[in-house]
Amino acid sequence: MACASVVRTGRETRRLRELRRLDRAGLEHDPALALLVKLASSCMATPIAMVSMVEADQQKPLLGHGCDLEAIPRELSFCSMAIEADADLFVVPDAAIDPRFRDNPLVSHPLGVRFYAAAVLQGPSGGRLGTLCVLDHRAPHQPSDRQLQQLRWLADLVTLALERHEQHLLCPVTGLPTLGQLLRVGRKEWQSALNAERPLALLLLDLNNFRAINRCCGHEQGDRFLQEVAGAIASHCRPEDFVAHVQADRFALLLPLANADEGLELARTFQQMLATLDLGVAPPGYRMLPVAGLALNHVDDEGFDALVHRSEQALELARLQGNGAIVELRDGIPSMAAAHSAGHW
Repeated sequence: MACASVVRTGRETRRLRELRRLDRAGLEHDPALALLVKLASSCMATPIAMVSMVEADQQKPLLGHGCDLEAIPRELSFCSMAIEADADLFVVPDAAIDPRFRDNPLVSHPLGVRFYAAAVLQGPSGGRLGTLCVLDHRAPHQPSDRQLQQLRWLADLVTLALERHEQHLLCPVTGLPTLGQLLRVGRKEWQSALNAERPLALLLLDLNNFRAINRCCGHEQGDRFLQEVAGAIASHCRPEDFVAHVQADRFALLLPLANADEGLELARTFQQMLATLDLGVAPPGYRMLPVAGLALNHVDDEGFDALVHRSEQALELARLQGNGAIVELRDGIPSMAAAHSAGHW
């Protein structure tokens, strides 16, 4: 039987994080993806084709042709073995005689799988998220090199379609995810942190005097200013962090933490980086000293919205202290506040 157990390695943890953050809403109705799946079935001469994502405990079909879209336990999943292999293509000519699969219940019953082939779908960060796969219950296959190349090309088009879907959800000015994406990803990350009993922080960064830059220099210059700031923040994020542009002058970062004290260290790092950022589009004499509100998840939180509310409270307390202040809230009480000299023109 394939995939009797899946070891949660660092690579697997990163892969699952990237999969959690993929916005799959509405993709099951995407006509371009549906056409690519049908083309895969035609090119490989199989009655069944599907796009599937491999989650922690199951293979979950996104859309398919010639099959019911039912989740499959990961220990029975062909696609799980496909993403764990080193190759981009995974082919099982005859599952009935393959020692990896012949005892799998999906193979051993009278209408079991005989032929399977998959091309791995990789996310922007390199995670092997799922597959474009084809199956035949009737007979084994020996696909040609040309057929397998066509399957690989179709999988590349599926990947492009997924990326295009994500691009439509980004801020047109900064190219970062927006508030809606932060809330969607945040709820998943909050649940993951709860399950793993690990800390999660939400950091809000408010840029000082951004509206004054718009008034003084115009909106075009203001957009370039935001682009420089967004690029700087994104480039300083760790792979596990998630950054979003949530308001005109506000950025938010989801920060999975190794320990509760790490959040304040990261907040100071981002604030100091922005304070020393060489902004070519800023007016002469301008110094960026953003205020920062930091909140950590808490055992009494009922959901991610509680963390959002607490981070907004922390930000308001920081704004009261003035430019350059950081306030951290862990359980509703400010546990750390630091005020610095205000920025000036």
